[in-house]
Amino acid sequence: MNYNRIKQADKIARRTFRKYHGKYPEHLTEKEKEMFILPIEGILGVYRKTRTFCSNPSCCGNPRKLGELTIQERKAPDVNEEWYD
Repeated sequence: MNYNRIKQADKIARRTFRKYHGKYPEHLTEKEKEMFILPIEGILGVYRKTRTFCSNPSCCGNPRKLGELTIQERKAPDVNEEWYD
């Protein structure tokens, strides 16, 4: 990779880190840095390669997996309701 592509990938990795953890990596305290298994540089390296969010519904994924209904399901009549023509 050339220098410009690496710099751009680092910027994107920092933004991804902020989306996941709420802060940029340089704004973390030492206590917050100890929570991670990998060093911050390693985490940014992972985010540089994989920028997609996880599929966990409570974090970044589809909220309907938690039981939220779609608009179509909300508009549909209940089992007890009757259709009138």
